[in-house]
Amino acid sequence: MALSQKIKTPYFGIYPESAQNFLKSFRKLYSANDVISRLNSLKGLRVLAIGETILDEYHFVKVMGKSPKGTHIATEFINQEKYTGGVLACANHLAAFCDRVDVITALGKRGSFERFIRKNLKPNVVPRFFYYPEGCTIIKRRYVDYTYLNKLFEIYFFKDDLSIALEEEVGNYLVADVIAEYDLILIADYGHGFLTPKLIEVLCGLSSFLAINAQSNTASIGYNPITKYKRANYFCLGEPELHLAFQDKHADIHKLIKLLAQQVSSKGVISVTLGPKGSIVYDAEKELFYSTPALSEKVVDTIGAGDAFLSITSACVAREFPKDLVGFIGNTVGSLAIAILGNKASVQAEQLYKFITALLK
Repeated sequence: MALSQKIKTPYFGIYPESAQNFLKSFRKLYSANDVISRLNSLKGLRVLAIGETILDEYHFVKVMGKSPKGTHIATEFINQEKYTGGVLACANHLAAFCDRVDVITALGKRGSFERFIRKNLKPNVVPRFFYYPEGCTIIKRRYVDYTYLNKLFEIYFFKDDLSIALEEEVGNYLVADVIAEYDLILIADYGHGFLTPKLIEVLCGLSSFLAINAQSNTASIGYNPITKYKRANYFCLGEPELHLAFQDKHADIHKLIKLLAQQVSSKGVISVTLGPKGSIVYDAEKELFYSTPALSEKVVDTIGAGDAFLSITSACVAREFPKDLVGFIGNTVGSLAIAILGNKASVQAEQLYKFITALLK
C-alpha cells in the first residue's frame, strides 16, 4: 500500500487498512463535533465508583545479567514511582468528563497511604474510605527493565478477604445513605475480596444503572467470573475473561457474548475488549454487534487501558449513546491509555478531543 493511502495522526502514526476503512465509514455517520458534543453531555452525570484501591509501584532497574553464583538475574536499581490504580484510576478517568465522581473503597488500617492517595485524586473525586482492620492498602509492585520498559516480575501485598464487620458497615452505607443519588454506579471488581457475595447481592438488587467489570488478574484468575453478577445495565470485560467465565477456551466470541446476556438476563449492553483486534459492543435488546478496530500502534503499557475503556464507555452507555459510538469512544480512550505508563496519568478530555478531531477530520 502506498504511503499516501495511509492515515496519519499526531499521536500514533500509520494505520492498517482495516482501521482506514472503518474510519472512512464512521466519518459519514459522525463528525468530530458530534462526538465531542456528546462527550460534553457527560458533565452532569452523577457517578459513584466502587471497588478495590490498588497502588501500582514501578521499580525501574537496569538488567546486568545472570548472576555468576546462581541462576537468577541481577539488576541495578534506578528509581521507583507509585501510581493510584484500581477503582481510583477509574474515578480519575471519569473526573475529566463528569463534574463530580464519588468513590467507595477500602484502605489498609496499617499502611493506608491515604495522604498520597488524596494528593493524587482529581479535585472533583470525592472518596469515602473504609479501612481493613488488618494489613495495608493493596500494592502491586512491578520490577521493570528501565531501558525497554519490559516487566521482569511483580509482588502483591494484599489480604483478599473482608471482615464481617467491615462488610456490614459498607453494606449499610450503600443502602442507607448513598444509592438513590446516582445516575451511574460503576463497579470495578479486581477479585481481591472487597466486593463480597453479600455486597454484590446488595448492588445487584438496586434499581440504579449498574456498569460492571470483574477482572481476572494473577491473584484472582478463575475465582472472579463476571457471571457472579446477576444483573447489570452494562457489562465490560476482556476477551480472556469472557472465555474464563464459561470455561470455554475456543468458543466463538459472539456466541459467548450472547450466552452471557442470556445467563444474566441482560437486555442492556456488553462490551468486550480484544486487545490489538479492537473491541465488540453488543446491544442485547436489539441483538446487534458493533465491531471497532484498534486505533493505535504505539504501546507503552497496557496496564490500566481496560479501566480507561470501562470508565468512559460506562458513562456513554448510561447516557444512551449509539452503540457504534460507544465502541469508537472506548477504543480512542484505550489508545491514549496504552501510551501512558501504568496509571501515571489519566486520560484528559482535551487530549481525547484532539485525538478524535485528528481521526475524523
